[in-house]
Amino acid sequence: MNKIPIDNIMKVVDVHYKNLKEETVIYLQASVQPAYIDDKLKEHLYSLDDIEEKLQEEDETNPYIKGIRKEIEALHEVMDEHEAPYLRIIF
Repeated sequence: MNKIPIDNIMKVVDVHYKNLKEETVIYLQASVQPAYIDDKLKEHLYSLDDIEEKLQEEDETNPYIKGIRKEIEALHEVMDEHEAPYLRIIF
């Protein structure tokens, strides 16, 4: 049997929005451009690199940002563990 060549295998960590702090979900939706938007399935994929780049631009003393940063760091650990560069928030 002939193998079909694959161009890409995309690893994604799925997180239900209720498992994240409301501030984190709002921040991602308002401040970070999704790497991919699927209008039919109503899902957004976020690149960890894009999230971290955007967070570096934020004021470190802002307690709101500190909380978001902690949650993103926890997500980063899970994403690294599974070698998944993308985060999908399920609504």
